[in-house]
Amino acid sequence: MGHKLLPLYLLSLLLLPSCWQEEQPEEQSTKQQKEPSRSMSKSIHLEDIVSNKEEAPDVLRNEIAQGKTVVDFYAQWCGPCKLMSPVIDELANEYKDISFIKIDIDKFTDLANGFDVDNQRIVISGIPTIYFFKDGKIVEKVGGYIRKEVFKKMIISKLGS
Repeated sequence: MGHKLLPLYLLSLLLLPSCWQEEQPEEQSTKQQKEPSRSMSKSIHLEDIVSNKEEAPDVLRNEIAQGKTVVDFYAQWCGPCKLMSPVIDELANEYKDISFIKIDIDKFTDLANGFDVDNQRIVISGIPTIYFFKDGKIVEKVGGYIRKEVFKKMIISKLGS
């Protein structure tokens, strides 16, 4: 009986690593700007700390400029992104000295299509894409779903927590 499920399992492995960005209608952000907390116990969404999309690159650069930051580019419709979300929330609770920021590429298409940081151009072509920053410098970029245990090892090796 188990051997009949093997093709479905293999197919799920092929589809799971990442979702490719699709064109989605752009939404207008109407949220008021809030001050992010470096001692947060949960990941924050970029739309919760910016008042308009035009200021998003500057707010993000400011957030990653000092300390340790993990930035998750995702979309609501992406299966692997939905699997990553609780992993990131759990890690945000465990590593309070690290900022975890989630960026919905459908709400911030300009940011996902091109954003300069640390003299490098970040362009998101597949999701989830996760960047690790230390004092404003990119120290790692990974794409696709990452198991929590692997993610923790990356945090320790790349960010020193």
